[in-house]
Amino acid sequence: STIYSLQKDGRELMKTYLLDDPPVFDYVLGSTKIDNPDPKVVAKADFAITAMIQYMSAVLNQHRNGSLSDPYWESVDGELCAIVRRPVVTAFWIAKVRKGKYSEYFKAWGDGCLDRPATP
Repeated sequence: STIYSLQKDGRELMKTYLLDDPPVFDYVLGSTKIDNPDPKVVAKADFAITAMIQYMSAVLNQHRNGSLSDPYWESVDGELCAIVRRPVVTAFWIAKVRKGKYSEYFKAWGDGCLDRPATP
């Protein structure tokens, strides 16, 4: 049930902050760079990325505390790292998460994501 809950929460998070707001989705996860994005989109994106980062931290804690087993973690880790490696999220990570009040364990995980080669 932990896996189901995490997946459900992740889907709801994506829908609430990204899928229901196409300009924010395109800015955060789109495949093309947006030059001079609308400041309102950037503000919404920062809020959405903050929510995603907090979700990622909670998921990592679930794994670290043994509630999310290694076989499930491998898949989840790859998906979360792919998000951290998106250019807008990476910039947010560097500017805000590294300096933020997240655990050193979480920061090391995200920095490790940025050091990994992208998977096809």
